Amino acid sequence: MSRGSTGSNLEEIRRAQLISPYGIGALMPTLTGETYIIAGLDKWSYGPGESTVRAYLVDDDRLIKRLKIKELRLPPEFKTEGERSFRTIPVYRFPGWYYCPVCGSMEKLSYETPNRKCNNSYTDGKVIKCSERKYRQYLVPERLVMVCAEGHISDVDFMALVHEKNPSKHNPNTCRLRRESFGSSGSITNLRYSCSCGETFRFNNNLMGTYFHSPITKEG
Repeated sequence: MSRGSTGSNLEEIRRAQLISPYGIGALMPTLTGETYIIAGLDKWSYGPGESTVRAYLVDDDRLIKRLKIKELRLPPEFKTEGERSFRTIPVYRFPGWYYCPVCGSMEKLSYETPNRKCNNSYTDGKVIKCSERKYRQYLVPERLVMVCAEGHISDVDFMALVHEKNPSKHNPNTCRLRRESFGSSGSITNLRYSCSCGETFRFNNNLMGTYFHSPITKEG
């Protein structure tokens, strides 16, 4: 059994699942309603020393030759005892945008920020402030992300999208986003994103006509 780690939380995952369905770059849901993306091999740690790495090597010369690679390794296995104990698979929170299922308030969390209950104190008069509710709901991840032709993935810049027509109205200190869903079909066209400044955005039926001004940048 391997474990994915965000630095503060651990989620168990079988080794076979790291091939499919939760391979590198895949989104992994958790029992708490959060989602994480499996980090690349450059972030994995097998521990210090060549002897530690050798313990994970797979002896299959024909496959190595066929794939034209140097070596094959098993994913680190989580153990609480022994020389190779407490090895985890690094994961990052993704997407970063979360929203409250009650009031629709949106918040962007960092990669390692633990999920939390909504404490929204802003209202447009249509919903009660969650900060004034006795029972508050945990934030849930936004289901929309961006992927470029080269396979890079990123959060949608909803703040830029909402202010696309009037970027001068965007004030990072005061603008607050809210997500609303209309209808019961679950279609993307039933979603509306609005800002406390009054700007709104809705997807049309032709998603290919939607242009994002926030490009995905390649890191490294």
